[in-house]
Amino acid sequence: MRFYIVTPSFNQINYLKRCVASIRDQAINRLELHHEVIDGASTDGTVQWLKREDVPHVSESDAGMYEALNKGIDRMGADGAHQSKAIFAWLNADEQYLPGTLKAVADYFSEHPEADILCGDALVLDESSELITYWKSLPLRRAYLRTGTLYNLTCAMFFRARVFASGLRFDQQLKAVADLVLMDQLLAQGAKSACLSRYLAAYTYAVDNISNQRHAIEERVSYLRSQSLGQRMLIHPLARACRAGERLMRGTRRQMFPLTYEVYTSDLTRRTPLTSAHVPAQWPSRSSRGEN
Repeated sequence: MRFYIVTPSFNQINYLKRCVASIRDQAINRLELHHEVIDGASTDGTVQWLKREDVPHVSESDAGMYEALNKGIDRMGADGAHQSKAIFAWLNADEQYLPGTLKAVADYFSEHPEADILCGDALVLDESSELITYWKSLPLRRAYLRTGTLYNLTCAMFFRARVFASGLRFDQQLKAVADLVLMDQLLAQGAKSACLSRYLAAYTYAVDNISNQRHAIEERVSYLRSQSLGQRMLIHPLARACRAGERLMRGTRRQMFPLTYEVYTSDLTRRTPLTSAHVPAQWPSRSSRGEN
């Protein structure tokens, strides 16, 4: 099974080094793995570092993350990876895979040939790599997505390359919710979603994450307004209630503590083990993190 992983990046060299390390050490499982960085013409030494470390990359100006991801998907196709056993994923520069992730994903897809999209669990860390919360996945459902929330973290999502064979791509006109829109479109064309109850990745929550920016809120509002009033007033509340009920039944708010995890920090030669005594099962807000 071949993995094709894309990392969009722009002036994030310190995070990028950790991201790359977290992918490289997955190769110990003898997986066929191609990782490529799609860089937006960084000026912080990223390109020089990528060349020095022999990391496959492209560096040129682009319109943002979604154009970079589209480039990655297209390059995967050019590389002959559009086959049922090829797996595509993207890992942003401020994210990391946890130990054994790709082996676990490969095993799942091998045992479940009907699955097109696999969603796993993820840890949410602060900029010092301390645990803020944990986020457990649910199957992707169109009714849930159309309430305006991509409720699984993309760092723990994996796709069979075949889902992109129809030509579906990210909407490059969007800056924050194109991933939500694409998931809706993939499900509409018949892609089947599944969940793996295992922590696969770590996501760094920061004030300047795209999801925290004003245009992200505006795009989400615009997406909701594109739907009928009946959907927004009747179907959406029901979908939210069903999603909450499914979370309850699946136990996504429960976690045994202490929780130990291993990520790359300043030492890029090995993962640093960290332990959290307890964190709440809720998404962090700017106010809860002491930010204005």
